Amino acid sequence: MNSAFVGFSVPLPLFYQYQGEADKATVNLNQSQLAVEQTELGIRNDIVSALAAWNSADKIVQRFDGGLLDDARSVRDSAELAFRKGATGVLEFIEAQRSYKSVMRDYYAAMINRTNAYYDLGKALGIEPSADHPAATAGPK
Repeated sequence: MNSAFVGFSVPLPLFYQYQGEADKATVNLNQSQLAVEQTELGIRNDIVSALAAWNSADKIVQRFDGGLLDDARSVRDSAELAFRKGATGVLEFIEAQRSYKSVMRDYYAAMINRTNAYYDLGKALGIEPSADHPAATAGPK
């Protein structure tokens, strides 16, 4: 008698609890949470840096507005008056003019830096800065 036997085997996962997939999902969740925390820290860092730059630039402009511009203008005007009266020479008058122009150039550079810092802060905060804000305008008062 010739007999043949054909069989097949199917594993039945009676006690399989998807442990590998659950662990993989937990790792993915932890990685996603870490990425969110890193992004939040990056945003906070950008805001703190932008705020520090704004405060620094604003204080520099306030120093100019608080008297530096008036002092430079006064020295220039005094030198001009003295030159017109013949009390000083042309070199002193030219030096006073040069100093005044240097102060004004520094003032305008400080205004530009403050305006840029203001817009950078708005960008870091995710808001549209107001063009009416004093930091958004330039020029001596």
